[in-house]
Amino acid sequence: KQHISRWIRSGIAAIAACFLLFFGFSYYQNYIQPYSSIYLTINPEVKMDLNRQGTVVKLTGTNEDGKELLEGYHGRGKDKVTAAEELIDRAIDMGFLSAGGQVSFSIDAPDDALFQEYGVELRTGVTDHLDGQVSITIEIIHHQNRQKSPESTAVSSPPETPPASSSPAETRPPQPETAPASS
Repeated sequence: KQHISRWIRSGIAAIAACFLLFFGFSYYQNYIQPYSSIYLTINPEVKMDLNRQGTVVKLTGTNEDGKELLEGYHGRGKDKVTAAEELIDRAIDMGFLSAGGQVSFSIDAPDDALFQEYGVELRTGVTDHLDGQVSITIEIIHHQNRQKSPESTAVSSPPETPPASSSPAETRPPQPETAPASS
């Protein structure tokens, strides 16, 4: 009976180890291992390594300005668009980016569908985020062949302001005259 009991316990332990190995490897592949990368280039350049879900697993400054931009920033575990928006905000605050500047996203993805998906998400997210704040050009590049996407630029413009010489009455549409209400 002891041999059978020991054999059953060994079998259960082996099955448990297989499950842990399988699910541990799957977890590693999906959540920890880099699957794609995005290079955010202003003048600082930052490489964002992403997992299969598009979450940042590692940030690397690829030049001195990129290292300075990342100083004190913790982007690991954030969505790629959130990290990009926060890094662009930091670049503006640190004087690396101003009105009329350009932000390039060079996307290193394993297939064209993911490249297109990330390009649309980044362009839309960053444009919406900066709308009304600063006017910049956004460029999306396929990292492997350095080709720009068909819609490689987008501009986020601040709200229109009336010219300084116009008076408030000139900028408002005419209001219809109303007669005083009688009781």
